[in-house]
Amino acid sequence: MKLIFYCTDPNDFSSGLLDQIGSLVPAERLVVCRNFEQLQSCLLKPAYDLFAAVLVASSRHDLLDLLSIREFLTSIRVIIVLPDCEQETVSKGHDLKPRFLTWPAWDSCEVIAVLRKMLGTVEKCQRM
Repeated sequence: MKLIFYCTDPNDFSSGLLDQIGSLVPAERLVVCRNFEQLQSCLLKPAYDLFAAVLVASSRHDLLDLLSIREFLTSIRVIIVLPDCEQETVSKGHDLKPRFLTWPAWDSCEVIAVLRKMLGTVEKCQRM
């Protein structure tokens, strides 16, 4: 099962988040998408057995792009990092029906904690 990490703006927060995710998820299970076209392509590949996606929306425009493909995200667990915490942005973020929604903070502990829990659940289900 693979995890998608999507981020178009490799800033300090997203780079640190990717590093932390890389320590949780083996490289062969991590698919990094640096632009919207790569993300679309990954979501459409039947060869990928996707279980989750961490989506870092770098702008409101980026969030609108994600909303345009929300039907491809319904079958996987989504963690989304919004560009800001404005009410309109948060409302649009909820349209993606994420398991967890946040915005960039000093660290990414909450995102990693949620992802760790999701990974544990998936591994437990695979053992059954």
